Amino acid sequence: MEFTMIGSLSAHWEDEIGGPVKQIMDASISVTKGIIEIVCESNLFGTDNYDGHVDLKANYLAKAVINCYAFAKGMKLEAALESVIKPDGVRYNIKAHRPNLEPLVTALHSASDGGVDIHPIFSTVMTNPTIFVAVKELIEAISATETAVNCARYRSDKTIDDTRR
Repeated sequence: MEFTMIGSLSAHWEDEIGGPVKQIMDASISVTKGIIEIVCESNLFGTDNYDGHVDLKANYLAKAVINCYAFAKGMKLEAALESVIKPDGVRYNIKAHRPNLEPLVTALHSASDGGVDIHPIFSTVMTNPTIFVAVKELIEAISATETAVNCARYRSDKTIDDTRR
């Protein structure tokens, strides 16, 4: 949707992220003809925590703005951040991909050409709403700010939590 936000909005976070590490981050967001631009400043630059935590907050900010607009218009919209320019000045493509998860998927296997035969689970996903939602939420957990919520619904024995039945 090519909407333009009048002016810009800003946000400030101070979060404990584990042990003695605290994230302090300021961000501003503007949207012009559907293009989302977020400028972030974080004390975590140059640390192992930088990419994940800054990305999480930037996505949260983008989704908050897009959700407010979509709510006002009575429509469903999604925010997708495609690239980031880090303080080194280089533009990097953002790819919500966790290669370490692929070996954990035992029901499906990737082919050498990168494709996947989804036939073994497709009919189950299409005919079982609980499995459909589980697959959807696990995929969303890869890049969503609701990761803990989406993952917590499923127990380690791979059964659906009773609250979701």
